[in-house]
Amino acid sequence: MPVGNRKAVLIRILVVLGLFSALVACPPSVEGQASYTASRRSDFSLFGGLSEAKPDFGSEYKSYKSGIVVGGDATYHFGIVALSFEPRFGHTSASSATQNYFTANLKAEASVGPAHRLHPYGFGGIGYGTISTGFHDNSTVYAAGAGVDVDLTHAVALKGEFQYQFWNLGSAHTTFNPNGYAAALMYRFSRLRF
Repeated sequence: MPVGNRKAVLIRILVVLGLFSALVACPPSVEGQASYTASRRSDFSLFGGLSEAKPDFGSEYKSYKSGIVVGGDATYHFGIVALSFEPRFGHTSASSATQNYFTANLKAEASVGPAHRLHPYGFGGIGYGTISTGFHDNSTVYAAGAGVDVDLTHAVALKGEFQYQFWNLGSAHTTFNPNGYAAALMYRFSRLRF
C-alpha cells in the first residue's frame, strides 16, 4: 500500500477511535428506569454507512476501496444479551472489479459499559454475491465479522465493524476472500411486540 494511502487509513482509524473514546467518556443521559432490564424486550433497527474493503480480486486486490453497507436488525433482548437476525447489502467498486453482496446473518451481542451503551457483537451468515470485471460471475457468500454499536441516544447508535467473506466463483474456478471495515449510523425502533 502506498505511503499516502497508509496515512489516510491511519487518520481515519484515529478519528474513529477518538470519537469512540469521547462517546465512552461522556456521562450517560438521564435514565427513566433504574434497571436496564426494564427498558426493552425487542426492537428493529435500520443502518447505513460507508465501508472500506479489500476486494481480493483483480489488479487492486491488496488495496482498500470505498463502498456502502445498508441493512437492518430484528433483535430480541435477554437482559444484557441479545440475538438478532440481520439482512444486509454491500457494494464496493474499484477500477478492476465491482462487487455486490446480500447476506442474511445471525448476530449475538452484549450490553456493557456505562449505562449499557456499548454493544460488542459477532455475526455470521450466508448470502449471494456478484462480481463484474470484464466478465460477470456470482457466488454463494459466507460472511463472519465482529464490531461494536455505541448508543448516542435511546434511538441512534454508531456502528463500527470488521467483516470477512468467502467467495467461490464457479465459472472462473477462483476462490477469494474480500474483507474490510465499516462505520454506519443506526436508528432503532423500540418496543416492538414479537
